[in-house]
Amino acid sequence: MRRGISGKPTPQPKVDQALQLLEQRKRKKTEDDNLTYDAIAETIGVWSRTTPWRWNHQNMNPDAREQRLKKRVHNQLLSTKAEEIVAGWLVHRHMSFQSTTTQDLQFFLSDVWRIEVKKSWISKFLKRNHLSYRSVGRATPAELNASSQEEALEFLREVHSLKKKPSQILCVDKTSLTCDPATLKEIAPTGR
Repeated sequence: MRRGISGKPTPQPKVDQALQLLEQRKRKKTEDDNLTYDAIAETIGVWSRTTPWRWNHQNMNPDAREQRLKKRVHNQLLSTKAEEIVAGWLVHRHMSFQSTTTQDLQFFLSDVWRIEVKKSWISKFLKRNHLSYRSVGRATPAELNASSQEEALEFLREVHSLKKKPSQILCVDKTSLTCDPATLKEIAPTGR
């Protein structure tokens, strides 16, 4: 059986299963004499035998578990909900073709949450939220031939026939004018 990931919380159903096995071990209600901490760890898929041992020696009700999780993240800058908001902000900006550099993220965090973060925190934040850096490529302008020009004019006629105001039309182009895109890194969802 595949073991869990070290340092990650174990899902509650697995914890419940382990607590039942530990209770059986304690009361000797099982015929299986090989119900060791290693066997329990292997059965529920946790990384180490010390995990079920620790569960056996501490209060495992849901409130106590939640309190321990809160204490474990005592130096966390943002709550989980706030981190989701920041990650959503980055993804939204990326999807709407706006700048998502590290400086943009630092400015957003200092402006909205009044916190200053280091680049090491940003790297860990990106990993926690399945984001990554992406190099910005230099765009090469395409040549417009006669058919492309006619296609563009047809599109403009269609837009004009809709009687839309210029403020109702969004033209999206992610262009870098003031810096060299070869050295610029943007933040984007992993794998996109």
